[in-house]
Amino acid sequence: MILEFGYSATFVDIFKNLRIAWDHLNNLKLGDAAVTLHNIMYGIKNLEDKDDAALRICALFMDEEGEDATLYDEGKMREKVDCWSKECSVTPFFQWAANAVPSWINAYRIVSQSGLKEEGKAQDQSKTE
Repeated sequence: MILEFGYSATFVDIFKNLRIAWDHLNNLKLGDAAVTLHNIMYGIKNLEDKDDAALRICALFMDEEGEDATLYDEGKMREKVDCWSKECSVTPFFQWAANAVPSWINAYRIVSQSGLKEEGKAQDQSKTE
């Protein structure tokens, strides 16, 4: 869930995309490798896909009265997420999950800033041309 929240992709998705990038690099398709790696990094910024993962992370730690915290129950977790998504704003859940995922906020800040710098450079270059 941490990977899904952090990268907006599952572990399997990330591994497959890294393998694709590796194959592109081995075949000297540097542009294709760069695009694949960029898409992996973009997952950090892609906030639209993080709501469900954020709610599921919170469901692991926010127990209802009488719930056995030592057992993982997928059905119970889904019930909590369904209830929360209908009744509550996702913002507090998102903030809690973002703080629970190690270094995600720092990575998000770096990726966001580097994306803004690249857009700014492209705009500056188009103005000089």
